[in-house]
Amino acid sequence: ASDAASYIMTVHEPRDGVGSRGAAAAVTGPATPPQREVSGGATASTAAVEAAAAICHPRHVWYVTSHDLEFFRLRAERDVIVHGAGPWSHIMDRDVPGSFLYSAWRRTLPNGLTEYRSITILPDCSPLEYVDFSFDDNARCRWEGFMVSAELLEAGNQRQRQQVVR
Repeated sequence: ASDAASYIMTVHEPRDGVGSRGAAAAVTGPATPPQREVSGGATASTAAVEAAAAICHPRHVWYVTSHDLEFFRLRAERDVIVHGAGPWSHIMDRDVPGSFLYSAWRRTLPNGLTEYRSITILPDCSPLEYVDFSFDDNARCRWEGFMVSAELLEAGNQRQRQQVVR
């Protein structure tokens, strides 16, 4: 466990033909989330923001690929401007003092899908401990009200994230 709190930011995006089954990527960072404003001036990170906005990922495949990981990593690290998207709307805060703090937002994308962003702050928890906790689908069904069931489609080494779960 670390001596400082860390945050995990996830971006969830449902895919056409898959319903609520989406993909998520976790990005860890310092206890204070980064600023979400993108400056108007040209910076070295402008190219990354433009690349994230330009990435179009397939809608017919629901397995998470390295292309998906890059898409979600860039979207989670920067507040990418998506032309035609609605504003971020705060939907939830949950605070268990000394245990965790969770906040969630959503916005509607131009294609009608909803994009979610959440920040979870867990004091004295390493990123690996958080990933183990949040990727335990059976346990997650008990503590997260948004996830009602999990079904194992393809078995694999759970520790190495080789299972396919719906």
